[in-house]
Amino acid sequence: MRKTLLFTILILSMLFAGCSHDTTQSSNNDYVTLTAHHNTTTRVDFDGYRSTWSDGDYLNVVVDGIDDICVFNYNAMTEGDFVCSNLILPSSENDFYAFYGVSADDIDIENKTATVTLGSTTQVQSKESAMSHIAQYDILYGKSLGVNNSIDISMNHSVVAIKFNMINSLQEAVTIKSVSVTVSEGIVLSGTHSINLLDDEIIYAAEDGSNSVQLLFEEPILLEANGTHTAWIAASPFELADGDTITVDIT
Repeated sequence: MRKTLLFTILILSMLFAGCSHDTTQSSNNDYVTLTAHHNTTTRVDFDGYRSTWSDGDYLNVVVDGIDDICVFNYNAMTEGDFVCSNLILPSSENDFYAFYGVSADDIDIENKTATVTLGSTTQVQSKESAMSHIAQYDILYGKSLGVNNSIDISMNHSVVAIKFNMINSLQEAVTIKSVSVTVSEGIVLSGTHSINLLDDEIIYAAEDGSNSVQLLFEEPILLEANGTHTAWIAASPFELADGDTITVDIT
């Protein structure tokens, strides 16, 4: 049986926190070690408003003039550094193009692009951490040009977060199993995209896009009378024009 709930929708473009990387250089037999200092919170555990780095994180970095992916590993012991050892820089001024959450096989070194899947047609919201699933769909990207001893990269988020505040205006409790959002045909909420760091743009790149996303709850939500609950959905960047619609289905 379908019941009507009041809800508000907030579409958030993911606010990015600048990831400052001041690098120091040490030379040993013509090898250079770069240390990336991360001064502000940026990633992985998303709480709805900000993100932080975690152990095991790494950046896949393209350095102009090097025909390979340079891996910068997160070093929690030094308060947010990303380190790449035994790296020979090709010039005194170098261009760095960084990706987080992207396989090296999906990065085009020559064109400074990455092929990624943004969002998902089915997502699961955890009981313990309602926003934790957002981070797994969020690719980070950034660049720093003409640098050597001082590298500062602001990492940009690739997905938007759609936040649903549901209010049960009925007199009895209801159990919520899922929330689905569908937008007008031709608008893509999830699918394969290309992140182009030369042009600073994200474009839809394949015919696998979907205009609908379903959010499942790890455990059904019991919403008492006048009770509230918040649902989060990750989506690829999209725009709505006059006449476009958002349809929400709460099961």
